[in-house]
Amino acid sequence: SLTTSSAKDTIVEIVWLDAEACGEGGWMDLELGMETAAKAPPLMRTLGYVLHTAEEFISVTDSIGPDECGTINKIPNKMIKEIYRYDRPGSDRGE
Repeated sequence: SLTTSSAKDTIVEIVWLDAEACGEGGWMDLELGMETAAKAPPLMRTLGYVLHTAEEFISVTDSIGPDECGTINKIPNKMIKEIYRYDRPGSDRGE
């Protein structure tokens, strides 16, 4: 887990496969269902500040302040294809 101050310096882009539910809760035509079932899940990209890393998942937020943060996305590691790290210029100087 990272402290708030180090989280401000750790910005990542996570490329991951999203779990997907299809249909509207009622019956679906079987042919349409078979076509939908054969399509790959969407490849997503999430950009954010790392708040926590664990064996099973990573947590990122889109906004961070001294005492608050924005929405938190928890992405299971098994769904992640790539993680790109972006270091903020000046982060090694404590700015």
